[in-house]
Amino acid sequence: MPDQKRLLVLSVYCPNQILYVLLTWCIMSLLSSCKKDDTGQQGSAEPPALSSISAGIALQWAERTLYTIHFSSFNSPTYSSRSLAYMSIAMYESIVHGDNTHQSLSGQLYGSNFPAPESGKKYHWPLVLNASQQHLLKLLYPIPENSHPYVHAKIDALYDSLKTAEVKLVIKEIANRSDLYGKMLAETIFEWSKKDGGHAGYIRNFDPSFSFPSGESYWIPPSRG
Repeated sequence: MPDQKRLLVLSVYCPNQILYVLLTWCIMSLLSSCKKDDTGQQGSAEPPALSSISAGIALQWAERTLYTIHFSSFNSPTYSSRSLAYMSIAMYESIVHGDNTHQSLSGQLYGSNFPAPESGKKYHWPLVLNASQQHLLKLLYPIPENSHPYVHAKIDALYDSLKTAEVKLVIKEIANRSDLYGKMLAETIFEWSKKDGGHAGYIRNFDPSFSFPSGESYWIPPSRG
């Protein structure tokens, strides 16, 4: 199945995520000529062009995000959809500066002011994407409040695996700069997300003052024990 179709299939498992789907297609368009580039020189001072990079990293993080949502603790459809939106924004922003035919969403989304890469500096965009997804996903699903150590271990394992492969393609300076930029981007998006009224929504999925009707035919929220 083509990469684009796989991401679309992944996206329909959670409701209310139009933004997630739209940004997914934008990301896929940025990586539209994707083929695995195994010819690049190890430790190169010239990172590969974005158009030559496989979409596999983006797909793996989309799958790991859905895994995290599924196996974390106190999620509602609303919180899950919100998380997917911010993860998608981070994914898009992590690579958009590698293609001058696209533009950042910074300033276009209400209250947003995302950091830009350093002018004149080179970045390896897969490393930026990798760091941004790992860092933001753990911020949105913290332990112990809304996730589990084994879930974070899975997140870190994917991050480490992808980083190990990608750092070989560029010199250390570019690798470190790219990783730090991805984490800074994730931090900025997370801080921005706190302004939407849904921050830490997993602790208030249900109105504690609402009295649920009782009886065999009625649903009640699960206990947190």
